[in-house]
Amino acid sequence: MIPGLKFLHLAALLVTLPVGAAMAEAREGTLSLETGASLSWSLADYKAAPALGIALPATIAWEKTGLDLPVKIDLSTNYAAFIEQWELSLYRESDTKRRHPIRQWRRPAAAFDAGVVWNGEVEAGPPLRPGETIVALLRVRDIAGNIDEAQPQTMLVSRYLMPAQRKEYSAETRARRASVAAGNPPAIQTIPVQGQLLDVWVSGASDDQPLHLSGLAMDDIGAGGWHLAQLLPAGDYALKVQTERPLLEGVRLVSVGRFDVEVPKSEDQLTTVKGTGEIERKAPSETVPGLKRDGEISGRDAVRLSLWDTKDPAGRYALAAANPDLPANLYRDDRNRSVVKIRPYPRTIPWGGKQDPREPSKPVKMRARYPTDNSPRLTLPHTDIANERVFVSLRLPSVPPTYLNEGMHFEVDPLQGKVFLTDIGREFIQKYQSVNEGAAAIEIAYMVRPSLAGMATWRAKDGIAVFNDNGASQGQLNDQTVASEQPRADSDKQSSWFERTFAWLWS
Repeated sequence: MIPGLKFLHLAALLVTLPVGAAMAEAREGTLSLETGASLSWSLADYKAAPALGIALPATIAWEKTGLDLPVKIDLSTNYAAFIEQWELSLYRESDTKRRHPIRQWRRPAAAFDAGVVWNGEVEAGPPLRPGETIVALLRVRDIAGNIDEAQPQTMLVSRYLMPAQRKEYSAETRARRASVAAGNPPAIQTIPVQGQLLDVWVSGASDDQPLHLSGLAMDDIGAGGWHLAQLLPAGDYALKVQTERPLLEGVRLVSVGRFDVEVPKSEDQLTTVKGTGEIERKAPSETVPGLKRDGEISGRDAVRLSLWDTKDPAGRYALAAANPDLPANLYRDDRNRSVVKIRPYPRTIPWGGKQDPREPSKPVKMRARYPTDNSPRLTLPHTDIANERVFVSLRLPSVPPTYLNEGMHFEVDPLQGKVFLTDIGREFIQKYQSVNEGAAAIEIAYMVRPSLAGMATWRAKDGIAVFNDNGASQGQLNDQTVASEQPRADSDKQSSWFERTFAWLWS
């Protein structure tokens, strides 16, 4: 491994079955770089073990002038093309539930790069003190909301170490750096990683000018040799070979060569699902041996199934990658389970891929309304939400909304699209219901990517409603009109975290 980048109504079961032949034959190519070095690449059928790693110093010294900064944190993976966003969080060890990061980086896969440099800044809580232990946690997410986690690592803030301790911690730091380079299996692995392996080799290059491939740092193998290996799903890749050029305060990457790689489109997928009774059907158009035809549904209905809390990561990934503009067919198997045939969409690959024309630049405000059943966790129908624009309110007909306070009443996990109610928040909701003599609805307003916004829908059976705000100032609750929340005073003066982070990627 190389250092560098690295909720379906009542859903209960998703099993993805491949249909048809496997990938195409291996391909290869060569390229002369502008630096005079030679590059060769090959693409082959291969199912390698996913690797996701993080490496930070085992200890950081506390000196009279402060911490011995900066801290270099290495990240690595061999399946960058499956990752849509990554999140690196630093916690105090005492924060056992990992709810309050003292520092956090959340970026798209294209910005994984060669790691993170931390200047010691603490975004929440008191400054660091000697004797504290910091825990680093790396999480990555794919287009369907599947989450992988790397093995967490700790770092001691030390004031003084005996020589033997310094030696021990230095050895541990070196072992971590070597381990992340070799590749570690994720601590939690749910992203369905399979496809073809791209191997890129460079010879005759300079050892003192590191090479990158579309932002991923290549591995220096010595004697002018560089190497990178990545697992790729189906898609078209426009890859740039880059070298580092010094700037006043760092380096920039300059392209010294380009080449295209095409991984053949995967075959249609058969995915078993539940909760399809209310989906509108037309006459079925295709026959599948061994299955009974149940009707044709829209591609968007098929894709929408992936937005609810599903079980099987591979099935959820197949649904999320389906083409919403093409119809899909429903069938029944011998156990009378619903089966949908998914046509894969030649979507943009997050790393090194060509731009997806379905991705506009402006996020859309969505609303999700839930019954107050005292559940401590509320799962939004989308992932990848902007935590700076999340509003949680209690609503009753003809009564102005009452807003909950983040931190006191609830916490947000934007990467997975989940809202956690605290004990204080749940007690507040119970008192609110008692005072108003009725069960209030909990409404969450949040920002989501436009390509996903239209795929959420009403869910009347279990009391959960999801709808697109479309910039309107009103929403409906039990046939009564209620006012929308007012944004924070400074929200319209600044772009959201979502806009700041992703605008450059879609430009």
